[in-house]
Amino acid sequence: MKQGVIIGFAEKDEWKEWKAIRLLALKDAPDSFGELYEDAVQKSDKDWEQNLSDVVNSKDRAVFFSIKR
Repeated sequence: MKQGVIIGFAEKDEWKEWKAIRLLALKDAPDSFGELYEDAVQKSDKDWEQNLSDVVNSKDRAVFFSIKR
């Protein structure tokens, strides 16, 4: 089987993955974002779920995930 990467839009129910990736990215490259890790880690799960839902429902924003196959 051929290996590769699949890139697609995030879905509303993938907020836990979004949270984990975002927190890792904020730790790894804090100057690349307009948010501090210390603030982001304090958000409730409901906040993370709502944030991704807002992006998914937006016409001018998107979150993409890549999956290694």
